[in-house]
Amino acid sequence: LFMKQRRLDLRCIFSLIDTDESKGISIDELEERNDDLDLGLTKAEVNCLFEHIDADGDETITYQELVTEFKEENIEHLLMQMKK
Repeated sequence: LFMKQRRLDLRCIFSLIDTDESKGISIDELEERNDDLDLGLTKAEVNCLFEHIDADGDETITYQELVTEFKEENIEHLLMQMKK
C-alpha cells in the first residue's frame, strides 16, 4: 500500500511539473514550478537536480526517471547536499 501511495504521489508531482503535458519535464518547467511553488532552490540547484534525475541526458525527465531516482536516493538528502 505504501509503495502504491508513493507512486500516486510521484505521479501527482510529475503532472504538476509537466505543465505542457508532454509526458516529460523540461528544465524550463522545473524552473517555473520552483518559482511558482516557492521551493527556494537557486537556478544552479535546479540545474543540478535536473541533471541528476535526467539519467539519459536527453534534457527531459521522464516519469520513469523520477520513479527511479526516488527509489535509489532520497531527494531531500540530495537537496541538502546541494545547499552545502
